[in-house]
Order: sequence, then structure tokens, then C-alpha cells
Amino acid sequence: MKIVILGRKNSYYVKTLIEWLNEVKDIIEENIEGNVEFSIKDVDDDIPVILVNGRKVFEGLPDNEGTLIELILSNI
Repeated sequence: MKIVILGRKNSYYVKTLIEWLNEVKDIIEENIEGNVEFSIKDVDDDIPVILVNGRKVFEGLPDNEGTLIELILSNI
């Protein structure tokens, strides 16, 4: 599975999403029984967009890490 974050790399929201993804990567991989790749595509916007396998699943910063996990798992 590939997760891409579209947003300004130095944005607080993008940095927070990357931290959360690092924290929950093992949980997601365990649930999908596969590998997760994630990357940042630097665009001129402070509000991030989360893409899962090329499909937009969320815009902004989810409430917490648990919500991020649910967003990802429900969209694969």
C-alpha cells in the first residue's frame, strides 16, 4: 500500500501526519498483512491531503492517530 501526503513539507500539519504515520505504520501493516510506503509530495498548501493508493481519502489533519488508522484501513 502506498500513502502520499500532499502538502508543504515544513507545515505543522504535514509534520504531524508524518510523525503519526511513523507511529502507526506497524499497526496498519499488521492489519493489511503487507507493507506500507509513505511519502510527501511538496505542494504549495499548508493543509495536507492524504492519498491512499492514489485516491484522496482525507483533507486536513485527522483528530488523532486512531482516526488516521481508521481512515487508511477503511479506504484500502
